[in-house]
Amino acid sequence: MSYFLESRIQNILNKIIKTNFKIFLQKSFYTLHPNTPFINNWHIDLICEYLKALENGEIKRLIINMPPRYLKSFCVSVSWPAWLLAQDSSKKIIVASHSMQLAKKLSLDCKTIINSNWYKGIFDTAISNKQNTKEKFCTTDHGFRIACSISSNITGEGADYLIVDDPLTPSQAFSEKKLAKVNEWFSSTFLTRLNNKKNGAIIVVMQRLNNNDLSGYLLKNKNWEYLKIPIMSEDDEAISFKKFNYFRNKNELLCDKREGIKEVDFLKKELGLHAFSAQYQQNPISMQSQFIDKKWIQKYSNAPNFNCIYQSWDTAIKIGSANDYSVCTSWGVTNNAYYLVDVFRKKLSYPDLKQMIVEKYNEYKPNGVIIEDKASGQQIIQDINCISKIPIIKFLPEKSKLVRFMLTLNIIEAGKLYLPKDSPWLVDFELELFSFPESNHDDQIDSMVQFLTWYKNFNNFNFKIRKL
Repeated sequence: MSYFLESRIQNILNKIIKTNFKIFLQKSFYTLHPNTPFINNWHIDLICEYLKALENGEIKRLIINMPPRYLKSFCVSVSWPAWLLAQDSSKKIIVASHSMQLAKKLSLDCKTIINSNWYKGIFDTAISNKQNTKEKFCTTDHGFRIACSISSNITGEGADYLIVDDPLTPSQAFSEKKLAKVNEWFSSTFLTRLNNKKNGAIIVVMQRLNNNDLSGYLLKNKNWEYLKIPIMSEDDEAISFKKFNYFRNKNELLCDKREGIKEVDFLKKELGLHAFSAQYQQNPISMQSQFIDKKWIQKYSNAPNFNCIYQSWDTAIKIGSANDYSVCTSWGVTNNAYYLVDVFRKKLSYPDLKQMIVEKYNEYKPNGVIIEDKASGQQIIQDINCISKIPIIKFLPEKSKLVRFMLTLNIIEAGKLYLPKDSPWLVDFELELFSFPESNHDDQIDSMVQFLTWYKNFNNFNFKIRKL
């Protein structure tokens, strides 16, 4: 092929890239991921159509809810800002994410596109040497892209486009305080950063996590255009927006080239009903709903031979009527299933508690005794280590009780929790289990969740070691 012909073809391609965001997006993808095939799926075309409507001023407010790992951040927070600055290098854009680490990463990806040779060869946009950091880079025409985290102080900055990309992590979504903080920050701070309230545009792109997350909060207001893309369609749906048309059949997967029915079924089992429904179907279940379905619980008459046994203590050292119980749950583990063998629950003074830990250990001879390394547990651990050779496992919780419970729910939903068909303590345990978190006491559930959390993390750690 002659140089003249190659040059002519390249000029044609450049003109297409310059005027077609979808082609621009694909070119940007290969700039960031040269060895990864771009899976061209209908939802990318739909997102592009919505972003085009935002750019043209046809819509001013947009919420996109879709599953993780389907290029939502790449499309909205990386490629689109680079496109907007290519069309008009004086545009001002602010992008907020749940953490500064993620915000900077998205910013660097966007800057990599703008600094690429093909981008420079097609567009006149250039990054200024006077302001070029991970948090903020400016163009020579005084446009910019700012990266910030949720709750950041961005006083003094204003933009033509405001983007919120995943304002919450899944674990944060169980905290009513965190939910309220994000919603308040958006309304009182971020929303006010539009330079032109009449023509400025705002987009929120995220996976659903809670009925009261930012999407749920904003959807109470009818001013928002809403795009919901579940991983599996629940009904036949004719999707139409501007020039885009697509018919999605009931139970059709979002992109079976990426995740087929086998992978989606595995996700359901791995995440559990609550997390899967929210993050992948964009249908969060009310937190007021009963967490555990009784049919998830397995029952056993005769315990099998266990690979290992562990005890989990939730300790309390006061015996007043208003104080909590000290609880020890004893667990047998086999074939990736967890058998509750015994529950001890009683209000004990500190000396009696120490003695009972030793007695319960001698009764079952577990591989380890898990005790929370906080408050009363710290002194207990020190004293037990001084008077015995019991293999104490220190457990330091990192999240709230409710979050820890929710993160173990998938184990129970998968049918891996076994309770005896008959035991003197069973009625009280099940009453607390099925009424959580509304039960008067939650010490038995705390003990259970402590064991399941520790064992899950312990298994994950050992798996990583073996892989290395």
